[in-house]
Amino acid sequence: MGNKDIVIHHFIIIIIAVNFYLISAETNRNMEKTLLTDLLTDYDKRVKPSGSLNGSLEVQFDLGIIQIIDVDERNQIFDAVYFVIQEWVDEELKWNPDHYGGVRSFQMTQSGCRILKCITTLT
Repeated sequence: MGNKDIVIHHFIIIIIAVNFYLISAETNRNMEKTLLTDLLTDYDKRVKPSGSLNGSLEVQFDLGIIQIIDVDERNQIFDAVYFVIQEWVDEELKWNPDHYGGVRSFQMTQSGCRILKCITTLT
């Protein structure tokens, strides 16, 4: 096998690997679309998720300050840019990963999210 044959052989292997990756990525995207459709078809975002039999819902709340804009020491007030992360388990949004190509998690954009939005008041 000459150098030219080795280069062609490696090129073919790379093409096969890239095609396999693209097919796997496309399959995963299709599974995520199917999962999203299945989860949200009858989902009613007006109903509060219930995390337990007694109707209570545990919400993990994280707040991170990005930038402090102004501090009023006298009145003990400050203005800031911050982000809020709220996490909870919604029993209506659970699935079996084996039924969706092993998909265990996925992300949605906020504009595409039809899931309950919490209203949080910070004072």
